[in-house]
Amino acid sequence: MGYTRYDLKKKNKSNFIFVFLICGILVLAFISGSIISKLFIKDINKVDSNTTKVPQQIVQPILSKNFIAIQCGVFSSKDNAEKVKANLYSMGSPFIASEDGKNKVILGIYTESEVEKIIKKLKDNGIEFSKVSFKYDLNSPCDLQIVEIIDAQLQITGKLSDSKVKSVQTKQLKEWSVSLNAIDKNEKNYNILKELKEYIKNLPDEVSKDKLEEYNIHLYKKLKELKI
Repeated sequence: MGYTRYDLKKKNKSNFIFVFLICGILVLAFISGSIISKLFIKDINKVDSNTTKVPQQIVQPILSKNFIAIQCGVFSSKDNAEKVKANLYSMGSPFIASEDGKNKVILGIYTESEVEKIIKKLKDNGIEFSKVSFKYDLNSPCDLQIVEIIDAQLQITGKLSDSKVKSVQTKQLKEWSVSLNAIDKNEKNYNILKELKEYIKNLPDEVSKDKLEEYNIHLYKKLKELKI
């Protein structure tokens, strides 16, 4: 009986070459895919080192019983106020609030938990100051929401005061502000609440450090307008 003889060694060698080629193709495909993804897919979590995302706690602000502004002088002359302000930059982010023809130099607005550290720093450096406290109605849903919003915004000004930070992203703040419950329009401070929300809505997606003084003045004025 005739039969066909197979060369098993030759066949195994061919199979090995085939498997080797397939593996090579897969490796090349993986490498190519990685290169393409790096070229065309932007890392959405990558943020410029000088840009800070609004921290998560912005979305869930901690209520403070009191806000306090540290005032370091009142002047009829704007030039004199500017001179004092210039000497305070090592202490914080000072700004000038104009009221009733006077120029008030404000070092900053703080919560009760923050202000003692600032006061100690001022005393250690022999800088005169006075405290301006802002009160609100704990029984008013409107006032409580105002406090939440200002507390959240103070976190932004705090970040912008950091010398290493050039700007702060505001997307989370805007989304959180829109999600707040509706408030009765008859509340005595409703208009202030409305203006605060509108201000947040109109903020750019990224607030730069050069807007810090403007931001602080806005918050100070809204706090001064609160009716108890």
